[in-house]
Amino acid sequence: ELGSKSFSHLLAIVERYIAVLRKYITDKETAAQVIDSIVTYWKLSPQRIIICLNKFIAFRIVPPSAVVEWIFSDKVVTSLLKKQWIWELLFNAVDQTIGSVRLS
Repeated sequence: ELGSKSFSHLLAIVERYIAVLRKYITDKETAAQVIDSIVTYWKLSPQRIIICLNKFIAFRIVPPSAVVEWIFSDKVVTSLLKKQWIWELLFNAVDQTIGSVRLS
């Protein structure tokens, strides 16, 4: 259970294996599976979901567009769309996209 002891431990693991994660998360389907895994693992701690996915976006492991598509997938729309944290996640993904466009 890598990264389960603390959130900083999780981030250290992600930073250590960032190249491997980027190598294998190459399409939106794989990114959606990673997002599902993060949400399932941290389901009792929505703030950790948001922080973790924000880090994955910032480290360019998961593209913000994959997060937006995941949020509007049938699975999420029917089960999680009523949760407040999902809207914060959407805002952050869109904000990251706008920020990267401004830098270009």
